[in-house]
Amino acid sequence: MVSGLVIVLCSTLFHHGLYQVLRLGLVRRVCLPLVRWRTGRNDLTFSEGDVLYTAELLVSFTNGVVGSICSIIVLWQAREDVMLSRAPLLVPCTHWIAQYMLYDNYAMYNSAYCRKDIRKYPHLTTRLAVFARKKWSMILHHFLLLGFGYALVVYPWIRKNKGDFIIGAFFLREVWNPFQNMAQILKQFQMHGTTLYFLNGVSLVVVQLVVRVLNWPLVILIYTAQYHNWDFIASFNSLYAICIVSTAMWQILEFYWFWMIVQLVAGFKNGKSKTH
Repeated sequence: MVSGLVIVLCSTLFHHGLYQVLRLGLVRRVCLPLVRWRTGRNDLTFSEGDVLYTAELLVSFTNGVVGSICSIIVLWQAREDVMLSRAPLLVPCTHWIAQYMLYDNYAMYNSAYCRKDIRKYPHLTTRLAVFARKKWSMILHHFLLLGFGYALVVYPWIRKNKGDFIIGAFFLREVWNPFQNMAQILKQFQMHGTTLYFLNGVSLVVVQLVVRVLNWPLVILIYTAQYHNWDFIASFNSLYAICIVSTAMWQILEFYWFWMIVQLVAGFKNGKSKTH
């Protein structure tokens, strides 16, 4: 418990500290001049809302990189047995990411306060209510993971000390986030008409295909190979119905999101998505 609290404290200091450094000077004094020099756009300026949103994206990018590295290590540690192998890094990594989700709600509120029409409300409770209505899906996502997923990982007896590899595979979805954040950062710096933006979009499509669309199919493939000697019928018969149904529904969403990203990248190539 003590080590978990130490990790949470370190995560708090890291995320909030980096966010404050970025918003209080690094974005305006380093990032913006660098982009002006690189693109020749000397007229490029940032409002306070732009600074806050860019700082939020850069911290999210950094957390995505850390989460990606941790997920790969967790998968490597639990590779011997998809169900029973234990990954020592899984719980510390979860402590780190859980605090980031709390921080991210704070950062999203700051960005929304400057960029959305909520500052006109005089009372904090009203502003928070308006913010919650606008960002309800992301807030719900964070608190569902904190309320259910956090306990499931940190207290492995709930899952009978099984499934570290499967949770590591779920965390592997973090590999997608840095590319998505980079796309938003490039748009913030008005670089969405550049080759770099297009190449990042192509990378985003490839990474999304591998770590999100093919994530669960690959996990089931490995499970079938290790436990049922490549007998897929026996493998599916051994799974709970709720697991099959929920995974199928999740895959439908993943295919939909993947198709949307493919359309955006294809539209950019045809000169149609410079305003996205």
